[in-house]
Amino acid sequence: MNLEKLKEYRNLSDGFIQEIGLEVTEVTDGEAIGVLQLEERHGNPIGSIHGGCLFSVADTVGGVAATSKGRMVTTIDGSMHYLNAARVGDLLTVHAKVIKSGKSFAVVDVTLSNQEQKLLSTATLTYHYMSKDFDLDQMVEELKKAKKKQM
Repeated sequence: MNLEKLKEYRNLSDGFIQEIGLEVTEVTDGEAIGVLQLEERHGNPIGSIHGGCLFSVADTVGGVAATSKGRMVTTIDGSMHYLNAARVGDLLTVHAKVIKSGKSFAVVDVTLSNQEQKLLSTATLTYHYMSKDFDLDQMVEELKKAKKKQM
């Protein structure tokens, strides 16, 4: 699998995660890293970052790590522990690592830290492998064409 192409595909994809500004910065075999500059729009009424935002980025980067094993995935289960508050202005780093990759599912551990390497949250997510074959080159080209049409 071309892991650079997987990173490019993920960063070109539209959807909710693009709306909040997550960027996947690194993909290796079984691991992925993403970053998100936390802004007011990511907040909640009590002054910290919304837990749903944190879960979403954990799920996304975890899915990239699982997909790096060669198959597309969909999330089937997840749990998250919110250990310390994330705040507006933090640079969130999300690190996902596959701890089990089997025939039909993968389990991924994810950590979320701020710019001071303070651990903010941890998650464990389970993904179901959907397919064995997909063409990343074709998928990236289709996304690029669609983006050009939108301009």
